[in-house]
Amino acid sequence: MITIYSPLTAKSNCKHIESIDKNVINDLYISSYDIDVSCYFEHVSSVEKYLCLDTQLEFFKPDNLAGNSELYEKLQKFDWFYKESKWEYENAVRFINPNFRVLDVGCGHGHFLRLCSNIEANAVGLEFNEQAYLYTKSEKLEVYQQSIEDHSINLSQLYDVVCAFQVLEHVVDISGFISACLASLKPGGFFIVGVPNNDAFLKFDKTNCLNLPPHHMSLWGRKSLTSLPRYFDCELHSIEVEPLNEVDWFQAVMEKRYITNRFVKSLFYRIGGSKLFKRFITDNSDSIAGHTILAVFQKSYTSG
Repeated sequence: MITIYSPLTAKSNCKHIESIDKNVINDLYISSYDIDVSCYFEHVSSVEKYLCLDTQLEFFKPDNLAGNSELYEKLQKFDWFYKESKWEYENAVRFINPNFRVLDVGCGHGHFLRLCSNIEANAVGLEFNEQAYLYTKSEKLEVYQQSIEDHSINLSQLYDVVCAFQVLEHVVDISGFISACLASLKPGGFFIVGVPNNDAFLKFDKTNCLNLPPHHMSLWGRKSLTSLPRYFDCELHSIEVEPLNEVDWFQAVMEKRYITNRFVKSLFYRIGGSKLFKRFITDNSDSIAGHTILAVFQKSYTSG
């Protein structure tokens, strides 16, 4: 029997949750985005989901299912993939002062780098996606096609702030990634992480293939994020949840989850229940958890 280790703690205190047939996953990618991902699953029949019992992190195995740059080049054609403005950007920039050195790991098209430049911070990005990297270079942004692990070797304790927006869920070696991010920080610097919120409605959307390999390799929530100081040299400074913006998405997921009877569903729509539900969601969106959870960690001042 193969022993499974958590990619966050490197410990074997893990529980198997479910097996997901590879054909089901590929069919979802094709029907949703017209992307065939069968090449990632050639040597497996299913994807295995596990739970790290020490941190409540959910993760997928085997490790070699993670998407390559070709997948992201296909996904970036959708206008939602590299948004110019994001809730997490506006919240993260509050921790950045003029002349701060900032590193954005997985910077995409460099939108956060520009936001940092607007307040006269010195922002640098890392990006693997070839097309995104070439775009940032054409925009005269300082971006390197390099991993954070390699970057931190020669540039340790350089940055005041290191950010990773919508990146950590794609990473296979989570422990190595976080350690490298912290190694790049000055003592007392901030490590800012934004991930899809698996405590919110996302976890109920069984048709959301982007929450599965080869796109996502782990699923995060408040408990898994707040566990990081137990394993890394940092303290939790703050944690925030994005208010709901995706009203239609949320409504579709909730109706599918709770209205399963065909007769009840027909009656629900016939009497206008869906319209009333949408109005309720819209009116209360500020109190409903949305897509992203943002955690800010501060590196120990005694790190050397």
